[in-house]
Amino acid sequence: MTTPTIYGNGSSLLIQLLERGVHIAIKQGLLLVNSSSGLAVPDDWLKKHESLLIRDICTALNITALRYISYSTGSYGSKKSQGVTLQFDNILTNEEAYVVYNANLKRTRNSSGGKKGEPLPNKQFIVSEKSSFYKFWCSTALPLPRSLSKFYECMGKLKPLIFTGQVDFNNRISDKKTQLLNVDYQQILLKNGLILSGKINTNLTAKEPLRLR
Repeated sequence: MTTPTIYGNGSSLLIQLLERGVHIAIKQGLLLVNSSSGLAVPDDWLKKHESLLIRDICTALNITALRYISYSTGSYGSKKSQGVTLQFDNILTNEEAYVVYNANLKRTRNSSGGKKGEPLPNKQFIVSEKSSFYKFWCSTALPLPRSLSKFYECMGKLKPLIFTGQVDFNNRISDKKTQLLNVDYQQILLKNGLILSGKINTNLTAKEPLRLR
């Protein structure tokens, strides 16, 4: 695929690609791009334009797009409730959004590392299989860590994924409902008026999209 020229704003890039028959979608939190020729889209080009394309897709569809940045642990509120906070970048507004999950920050049993009830090392936490954090993790389809106390070892695996959720005026993700973003090809075409205008052949059969890594 010839690398398209960018004219001014990001929306023109998205429409240029769609008009050329490029298959674009967001599936399970990952941007999928497949050129009409079947040739591989260069990885460096995809990395450079990924956020731009996601922003334009989500702006057109009025969808909140969230990219995981980092996490922290602490005790919150007047009751000093223990928890883990996930920080996200709101791709549309460039503001930070966050969600707090309950978590245990103390050792649950005696071990060579310390006694039961002592604080865990910095940024380590433990959750149960019934916790909201555990359910959130399972929804990503990422592999589970070797134990419920080892999530801290694999938090970086969230970074390639794009999430969505309702963000309130305090930049807090409401009701802990953070889920992987899914937008299909037909939604993008229709919202950009390309099917209705006849610019895209609605009988076009897209090849299996390339997965952006």
